[in-house]
Amino acid sequence: MDTEVYQAFVAAAMKAMEQWGGQAARAEPAGLDHTQTAPQGVSALVALVGSVGGLLLVTMDEATAACFARRALGPSAETVPGLSRSVVAELANLIASGGASRLADAGYSLTVTVPQPLSPGEEFLAQPALFRVITLRCGGHSVALRVHPRDASSPTARPQGQRLGGGGGILHPRRPPAGRQPVGGPRHRRIL
Repeated sequence: MDTEVYQAFVAAAMKAMEQWGGQAARAEPAGLDHTQTAPQGVSALVALVGSVGGLLLVTMDEATAACFARRALGPSAETVPGLSRSVVAELANLIASGGASRLADAGYSLTVTVPQPLSPGEEFLAQPALFRVITLRCGGHSVALRVHPRDASSPTARPQGQRLGGGGGILHPRRPPAGRQPVGGPRHRRIL
């Protein structure tokens, strides 16, 4: 199943890169990466939930993000602060939704989370996970796609306390101290 999931997201990434880069994209397998932190560049993390679980991490350098922004918005893109984080998040969204759609056509039930932008070195997992990495090249630019699929029915599909990125994390309800009621709804605490 992992190969089918991986291939669905690679195909979606190729299509998105061709749309954004304006020419044919090529995929180069780059091996495996055992990580829990965001690499250098601008990154966005997407969690997969359903009959397929896992994570997608999309990373590009600032120059690639700026080029994609100029292609989409024209020269005015240069004046928008923080646009590179939005660009990588939007590309991650296209890849995640495209891959999810392909998997739905194959009979899987899958939901994707909103992409969470990450800073270089930001920890997004409590423990390192093994990602399959592919480099997508288009028009002199490259984007790294890291895919960590796992069978959502396995007991290890969602390790207790695994963070989903962006400083968020999995939130678990916290009981109020004895004799106190939560004000304004349930309270939550971050596991990590």
